[in-house]
Amino acid sequence: MKHTTVAVLLAALAAGSLALAQPAPKQPEKKSEPQPKQNDPAKAPAQKDAPKDTPSSQPTDKPTPNPKTDDKKPDTKKSGLKLTSPSIEHDKQMPKKHTVDGDPADPTKKHISPALKWEGAPAETKEFALVMFDPDAGNFVHWVVYKIPADVKELPEGLPNGKDNAELTTPVKITQGTSSFRQIGYLGPAARKGAGVHHYNFKLYALDKTLDLKPGATRKELEEAMKGHVIAEAVLIGTNER
Repeated sequence: MKHTTVAVLLAALAAGSLALAQPAPKQPEKKSEPQPKQNDPAKAPAQKDAPKDTPSSQPTDKPTPNPKTDDKKPDTKKSGLKLTSPSIEHDKQMPKKHTVDGDPADPTKKHISPALKWEGAPAETKEFALVMFDPDAGNFVHWVVYKIPADVKELPEGLPNGKDNAELTTPVKITQGTSSFRQIGYLGPAARKGAGVHHYNFKLYALDKTLDLKPGATRKELEEAMKGHVIAEAVLIGTNER
């Protein structure tokens, strides 16, 4: 019995020694959360796309001179050329005598060309030309006038028309072209009744050359001859509603 007790005690001591000799199990390491980096202005990379606030990048009111464009002719829209009429008020109903209907007081007075006056032409003007057309009727042409001398400042009322009057020397020296009705000289407004208001444009051109154009030219032929030589323009609009 003694021997058995001793054997049990020795076995228990051996087991305890083995337990003490075993290393303790490692606990899993806790990973610390990454801390956000503080922005260091001194170490921040420079932004390549940021615009530089320099005088060269700021808008300027004075355009840089360009020798390729600065020697062009003046903008015709900014010229001082002005077209008026003693009988036509701009953008108002035209008097009947200037239309196809004729003056109610005297029906024989119809297709009477209106008096026109102009001023403010550029000093380099060599000649004037004039076209009357109706944009509300497909740019129907009512009057074509050219070879107006540079010293002429007006067209009197009632210029004669017809093929015998393509070249006038009195009361003013001019050449007249062909209207859309294939007639020489002035043709008054003749809008259809009930078609609403039509706007008849009297467009004056100042040219830097004299035209080599025969009498009776069409608007298309005149514009082709004027191409590149218009230095100023002016427009007067007369309306008509029947």
